[in-house]
Amino acid sequence: MDFDTFKEDLAKAVKDRLELIFDRKYSVETHTVEKMNQSYEALVVKPEDGVIGVNIGIDAAFKEYSDGRSFDMIVRQIASAAEHALDYHPAFDLEALTDYGQMNRKFSVSFILTIIIFLRKAGTKIRQKILRRK
Repeated sequence: MDFDTFKEDLAKAVKDRLELIFDRKYSVETHTVEKMNQSYEALVVKPEDGVIGVNIGIDAAFKEYSDGRSFDMIVRQIASAAEHALDYHPAFDLEALTDYGQMNRKFSVSFILTIIIFLRKAGTKIRQKILRRK
């Protein structure tokens, strides 16, 4: 099986397994994830009624399949990893992230704390130069 067929079959099999086990609809799609110095192929798994999804890299899974690991075992492992990541994600308020008033206050506090930490870690001469510029 070539990689393109593998990733499409894997997406369908993971979706079917999750829906069978958890009696819930899932969206499972393939996606190329671009990072600073690399890119990789991933499955994006998200409950259809949810707002949070998870990327599961599949390049290593294809290598394992090519090396003889059973497709079913790979499906089980990826479905389990996806469900674990979805169940134990950090809580956040999606509405708050889109509310400028709330985020502006949080960003300001975070930015000020970053400056304070920098000044504490900076050497005495650097601190004096920065403070003299006022």
